[in-house]
Amino acid sequence: MTQEIFDNGVKLFKERYIIKSSNSPENSYKKSQEQIEFLNMGLEVDTKNPWTWIIDFFEMTKKIISYFDGINENWCKKYNEDRINFPDKPTDWPTIFIDFRDYVENLMNENYIECSKLKDRIFISY
Repeated sequence: MTQEIFDNGVKLFKERYIIKSSNSPENSYKKSQEQIEFLNMGLEVDTKNPWTWIIDFFEMTKKIISYFDGINENWCKKYNEDRINFPDKPTDWPTIFIDFRDYVENLMNENYIECSKLKDRIFISY
């Protein structure tokens, strides 16, 4: 793992974190219900689907996995094999994906002790 790869991974996960934190299923459900109420009252509403953020979230997830897979295919090997061999079953995220996700979530929550541990593990493991 180089500092450049680490920094790029963190950047990608920060983008994913922002998509997730600025949108949530609870907020999307609430927005959907508000739209229905306004429509029932005969009021004009913003017809943008409040659930479209999920598409962005999963696209970002695919982009991150592709980024790591493009650097070292062994980092995502089991994930890719499981997707091919078991297409109808949910696939566990690659370990590197989980480590970076946890690092960025701790970073955003200002848990710097855990960040330090995760960063060390990332640099040692990859």
